[in-house]
Amino acid sequence: MSDPPELTEPVSYIVRVGMAFAHPAIISMFTKLQMPFSISTPTLFLAIKALSPKYVKQAKKITDQVCANRDAFVNTLGEERFRQLGVGSVVGGNQANFIVVPILSHGENEKRDGERAKAVVAKVSEMYGIGVRYIGSAVHCEGCIRVTIGTAKEQKMLVKALQEVLAVV
Repeated sequence: MSDPPELTEPVSYIVRVGMAFAHPAIISMFTKLQMPFSISTPTLFLAIKALSPKYVKQAKKITDQVCANRDAFVNTLGEERFRQLGVGSVVGGNQANFIVVPILSHGENEKRDGERAKAVVAKVSEMYGIGVRYIGSAVHCEGCIRVTIGTAKEQKMLVKALQEVLAVV
């Protein structure tokens, strides 16, 4: 295979490519289960390019920014104003580009509230055009929403949206 073509301008691609590192016997089994067509040549070129030092450095910079935005967002949701609006403690570890947020019922019992969480998802989408997902059917995620971490500006808009929606739902 020849080298990938040189990109002359910044281009953004969204490509999912997986790889496995394993004992040769396991790789042999994977090879037998592989579909008749492997990944396409353009996808392979993009994957090779993404592993170059220049793009690994760029990916690290983006990852660091997402982590900083995630940490700031988690801290904001932990503030008293969000506790009073019925936001529970974030579920799970914070090792991804999203967080799982329990939505609690009003009142003193503060139990996770699936119906309220669904209403929050609908209102945030309807009123602000922001997509968050209800994931209450997943294990240990009753009454929870999944929030993907965006830019600082996007997270600021989401904070405003959640604050306003939680006050009325």
